[in-house]
Amino acid sequence: MDSKKKVSQLTQPLPLPSTLPQGKTGRSNQENRRDIRKSYFMAVDYATDDRLHQEFINDISCGGVYIETRQPLPVGQKISLSFALPDQQTHIKVSGGVVRSDAKGIGVAFLTTDSAVRSRIAAAVADL
Repeated sequence: MDSKKKVSQLTQPLPLPSTLPQGKTGRSNQENRRDIRKSYFMAVDYATDDRLHQEFINDISCGGVYIETRQPLPVGQKISLSFALPDQQTHIKVSGGVVRSDAKGIGVAFLTTDSAVRSRIAAAVADL
């Protein structure tokens, strides 16, 4: 899929964590995803209301990231993330919501409706 098509898909806001699938739905993780994940190992800083965390992103899609952590957060937790996109010198800041939590890490859906941020993410993911 070309990056222009991905960018156009990003103009639609993502649902808030309370409306995202939680727990077992009878469908596989792949069936629950709207976007293709791509391997991407990058440091990420993320914050909850009361704590700053520093971990690593394991993969990325236009819709979110999977962060490796030994201190998982609860599904529905809103967080703020800051990380570098591929081939970019500056960090991107984006809000997110935890949609999956397991012993190895957390799946975070991007919640931003800022079309410029979503376009930067889509272009970077398309180039991976």
